[in-house]
Amino acid sequence: MTSRVALCMVCAASVLTFSAVALAESTEAFQNELGFSYGHMSDGDNTFDTTTIQFDVVHFLQPVTVANHPLAEAAFLERAASISFLLNQATTDIFDRTIYSAKLDYASTTSPLTLTAAYTGYKVTFDDSEGDISTNEYGFKVGSYVGDAGRLQAVFSQVDVEDTTITRFGIDAKFVNELGNDAAIAINGTILSAESDSTDSSSSWHGYKLDVDYYTSRMTNIGFTRVWETSEDQDGSYDRWAHSIRIKHFLSPQASIAFEYMISDETDSDSATDGFNVKFSMRI
Repeated sequence: MTSRVALCMVCAASVLTFSAVALAESTEAFQNELGFSYGHMSDGDNTFDTTTIQFDVVHFLQPVTVANHPLAEAAFLERAASISFLLNQATTDIFDRTIYSAKLDYASTTSPLTLTAAYTGYKVTFDDSEGDISTNEYGFKVGSYVGDAGRLQAVFSQVDVEDTTITRFGIDAKFVNELGNDAAIAINGTILSAESDSTDSSSSWHGYKLDVDYYTSRMTNIGFTRVWETSEDQDGSYDRWAHSIRIKHFLSPQASIAFEYMISDETDSDSATDGFNVKFSMRI
C-alpha cells in the first residue's frame, strides 16, 4: 500500500507541474490529453472500502481547435477522431482489480459517420489466494452525427468471463446546445439491455445512464449523472441505482481539474456506498 501511495503522490505532483507549465501556453489547439485521477469509495458499515488510481491518454489524429466551444466539448463538436488508452488500479481489503483498455473513436468533418471499437480487460486478484478472475470485453458503436451538435449511436458489446458470456446492446445519444454568452448544456443518454448465458444459469439485465452538464462558461461546467439498472435470474431480481454530481474547471485552455461525488445503493443492501473522485488533465 505504501508504494501505491508514493506512486500516487509522484504522479499527482507530475500532473500539477505539467499544469503549471500549461498555464504559460497561449495556444488553445491540442492533439493529446493526459489524465490522472484518484478516487475512494466506502459504505456506512465500513465493509466496503476501495481506493482507485487511474491513468489515461487520448491522442487525436488531427489537432483539435477549440474555437469558441466549451473546452470540455471541443473534441466532440469538432468531430475529432482519436485513439485512447486507460489503466485503472483499484485496491480493497479483499482483492485488487486492474482494468486496462484501448479504444478507437472515428469521426470526420466530411462525413456524419461515427464508429467506436474498444477492448477492455479486467483482472481481479484475491488476497486469500483463491485465484485470479480475468474478463475480456469487446465493444462497438456505430452511428451518425445529427446536425452540428448531436450524435446517435447503436451500441454492442460482448463480455467473456470464465464460463459466462454477456451480450449487451442498446442506444447512445448525445446533444450539445450552445446557448450564447459562453454558456451551454450537454445531455448524454444511454439505454442498454443484456443477456448472460453460462453452463449453469442465465440472466437478463437492462438499465440506463443519463449525464447532464451545464457550462457556466467555456472553462467551467457542473454536472449530474443518474444510473439505474435491474437484473433477474433464477434466484430473483435486484435493482441498483447511482447518482453523482461533479464540477470541472479549466485552469487554462490546457489544464483542468475535476471533482465528483458519487453515491449508490441496491436492493437488500444495508447501507449506501459513497465516495469521491478527483482528476487532473493536461492537453498538449
